[in-house]
Amino acid sequence: MIRTGHAVIRATIPDDAGALFRLYDPRAPRAALLDQRREMLMPTAKELEETLVRQESGKAGFFTVELPEGEIAGFCALRGQNAETRFGEVALLMLDSASFESGVAHDALGFLKDRAFAREHLRKVVAHCLEREAELRGFLIQEGFESGGRQRDAFYTQGRYETIESLALYSASTGASHGH
Repeated sequence: MIRTGHAVIRATIPDDAGALFRLYDPRAPRAALLDQRREMLMPTAKELEETLVRQESGKAGFFTVELPEGEIAGFCALRGQNAETRFGEVALLMLDSASFESGVAHDALGFLKDRAFAREHLRKVVAHCLEREAELRGFLIQEGFESGGRQRDAFYTQGRYETIESLALYSASTGASHGH
């Protein structure tokens, strides 16, 4: 468990499945919850709980972000780390988009950046967001992420095509920037 100025970040446990399930809303898809084919996952609450039970016994890579009072504010993850290319993906899923304007999201991303760059020694992390995730995109840009491009009409859901954008953040030690 990590206590920050605005949040408590801890390994996700099976009891968190209910809060996690609230993020799987087909009316508001999130890039971080798409599968590898860029299709929406629609697990049941029970399936999420079973997944979290399996995760508990393995290496935790998915974290719950709580407010100091104990209320769940969201989830974050560092996934897909590749030791050879020193690359990984970050996911930040907040239950309320207003969290992107508070210290809670900043602390969760700081935790992920520390894990990626200081502990895992990655050179670059990427994040993905849908066009409709404007608060997330704005937050990532404010935090130093640079757009790596958009894939228009990446998938179709709820009567419309969705555009997905990739954003990258490089380790300060690499001196790299977008396009280098």
